[in-house]
Amino acid sequence: MSNNICEILLNDSFSSFKISNESLEEYNNKLKELNPNHVNIKNRDIYKLDHRMNPILIDIVRKTGYPNISIVQFNSLLKDYIRITDYDGQESIYIDTHLYRTNTIKDILNSDISDSDKILKIKNVINYNIYSLL
Repeated sequence: MSNNICEILLNDSFSSFKISNESLEEYNNKLKELNPNHVNIKNRDIYKLDHRMNPILIDIVRKTGYPNISIVQFNSLLKDYIRITDYDGQESIYIDTHLYRTNTIKDILNSDISDSDKILKIKNVINYNIYSLL
């Protein structure tokens, strides 16, 4: 996987997001290898975004082959703006486009480029289809 691609786990079924106790134990053990002070994650907490985007958990899910969990790739530029919505448990990705554009424009305004370049870049951000980065 290239550096500009991230992955996230999404529930495809009409139920809650969960993994088996064996997969959860494997995930906790691998996290403890990296950090001996790691406090075990419980299955009720596995739905949080930081776990769903964790490459360790994604590899476990990929290896185990959960039929109701998809691994969705997206551009790493969107990592802080990804949200999950669900309908009766079936999930999809939502991008907080307002926050993405606001932060990007703020970065442009604070940059050391000319005002004309700032205007051009801001126009591009406003007109850009962010969903094309998924």
